[in-house]
Amino acid sequence: MTSLQPQFIFISGGYIQNGQFINAVERYDCMGDRWESLPGLNLARNGHSSCTLGKTLYVLGGKDDDDRNMNSIEKLANIVGQAPSAFSQWQLIQPI
Repeated sequence: MTSLQPQFIFISGGYIQNGQFINAVERYDCMGDRWESLPGLNLARNGHSSCTLGKTLYVLGGKDDDDRNMNSIEKLANIVGQAPSAFSQWQLIQPI
C-alpha cells in the first residue's frame, strides 16, 4: 500500500512472486530521488490501507498470508526529519 507525505512516498507490505506476504516498508525521498528501507511491520500483510497524520505513518487492516482479514493497526512515529536508521520500531495499537 502507498501513502503520501509532502516529501516522501511510503510503500508497505504486499507479496513477492511466490505469493509470500512481506512486512517490508520503504520510502521514496522525492527531493533526494532515492529509496530508503524503513523498519519492517510487526505483521506481514497485503491489501491494507495506510495514511500519514503529521509525522506518523499508520498501516491498517488487510489480509494475512492465510487470506484472513486483519483488524490490526500499526504506527511508525517521527517519519520526517530523521534518517531511517534513527527510526523506532512499529507499534501495534488498538485494533479496529
